[in-house]
Formats: sequence, structure tokens, C-alpha cells
Amino acid sequence: MEYAPEESIDGQYLDEIQIHLKNSNARQLRDIIIGDTRLHYHDFERFAISFDEVYLKGTKGEYGTGKRQIFAAENQLTKFIADTHEKSFEEELHLSEMKRIAVYFPCVVFDGKIFEVIVEKGELELKKSRHLILTSQYIPSYSTSEQNFLIDIVHKSYFKNYLKKITRDITSLSETIIKNRNELIKRIEDVEAIL
Repeated sequence: MEYAPEESIDGQYLDEIQIHLKNSNARQLRDIIIGDTRLHYHDFERFAISFDEVYLKGTKGEYGTGKRQIFAAENQLTKFIADTHEKSFEEELHLSEMKRIAVYFPCVVFDGKIFEVIVEKGELELKKSRHLILTSQYIPSYSTSEQNFLIDIVHKSYFKNYLKKITRDITSLSETIIKNRNELIKRIEDVEAIL
């Protein structure tokens, strides 16, 4: 199955065109940058669309009574990204000629057992994992529609490997921006002429 991470991370990616137009469908720059870049999300066969937290006997709680740690982290991450996007871009719009593009890589580092549950043809398969991708949606104030997020769920023992993947992603994004610099500038200037 082929995924399109550029669609799945529209909430994690933001540029000045989107802020100016208050429209998540203003994808002019995102399509150039993300569409031309292979991020670590491409390495996954599937993304988790739901999850559950189960406490083992003898730990802090039993199923249904423990804190919903991943759920709380997911909510905090998406809200933080949305709030940070809007505040930082609104402040910069009037202070600088420099144009900003932001790409976030939200991550929950987990100190517990992580399993992927796969249901295929009525059969359930349980696979131990150190790194999963969770999909999430949120409607931030800078958007006219629900935004998508991909959140890395990483076991603490795998975190150094995860950081290497993110470093490669950042390098790849930088190279794409440099390669497409002139087209990006033209698209920004076209939008500013309309405003």
C-alpha cells in the first residue's frame, strides 16, 4: 500500500501562504516541498488509526482505571503545534522580510511495551514494536478544516534511532527547499501580490 504523507501531515506543515489565506487547501508550497521529499513516514506499511492503553497487573492500575497517557500526549502535541504555528507566524508577518516554513515531527516516547495489532481476514495478529505511526486530526484556528497529523510513538530504547531518521528528514527537506528556491519565491510573491 502506498501512502501520501504530504496529505497526512498537513497539520504539521505550515507556511506563510496558509497563514495569509487561513486555508488549509492553500497547498502551493507544501506540494513542492513535501511532495518532492521522502520522509521517514514512507518507510511504514501502515499507520495506526486507533489505540488502546492497557495496564498490566501489578502496575499503577488495571485496564480502564489508569491514566490515558498516549491520548493526553496526542492532544497536547496537536494543540501545541497548532498554537505555535499561529502565534509564531502572526508575530513574524510584520517583523521580518524572511519567509518561514515550519515542519514538525511530533513524537511520544513511551516507556512500556508497544504492540501493533493487525486484523486481516478476521484473524488477529499481535506484533511487538519499537516504533509506530499514529494518525490524528485536529481543527486549529488557522485552518478552515480538520488537519491531519502523523505522530511517532517510539519506545525509549529506540529514540536514538528515531532521531537519526528525523535528522535525515530535515536534511532532505533542506535540500528540496534549496533545489526549488526560485519556484518557492515566485509562489510567495504571487500570493503577496494578491493580498
